[in-house]
Amino acid sequence: MKELFRNFDFNEAPAEMITTVCGMELPEDYLEFMSEHNGGEGPIGEVGYGCFFRLEELEAANTEYDVQKSLPGHIVIGSDMGG
Repeated sequence: MKELFRNFDFNEAPAEMITTVCGMELPEDYLEFMSEHNGGEGPIGEVGYGCFFRLEELEAANTEYDVQKSLPGHIVIGSDMGG
């Protein structure tokens, strides 16, 4: 994993841990990752690019994108920035 994210710009740890988004519990492994990095943005591997939203942005992003209407029972945690 370190090689895959070697040029990725991670954020600092969150000030407060959020464990639910849009009424759904976030998985423990995701929360463990976010407790150290709180998302970030940058190249992934040789040709990919990604953006993982900060914990404090998840509720607003999922509401703004109306995720529950298009993907009921799911939440969005990031983007490939491809539009």
